[in-house]
Amino acid sequence: MEKEIIVQPDDLYEKRYKLRKSGKDGVSIEVTVPRIILEYEARKHGLSVGEALERFEGVWKFNNLKGVYLFVFEEREKKP
Repeated sequence: MEKEIIVQPDDLYEKRYKLRKSGKDGVSIEVTVPRIILEYEARKHGLSVGEALERFEGVWKFNNLKGVYLFVFEEREKKP
């Protein structure tokens, strides 16, 4: 199922962050998530920032890599 997300440029905040290599031989790239984003997500779920850090993980969602990517917070899977 395709879902189109339309965002008006006037409705956006813009914050730029340096990209950092991580993992063996720089296999991954890290970028900072603005704290205000995590604070908002925590409040939405009635959590403190610390609780949200423990409960959620950041997930990149993308398909054909044409230039738009979506970063969301999702609950971590519970380890058995």
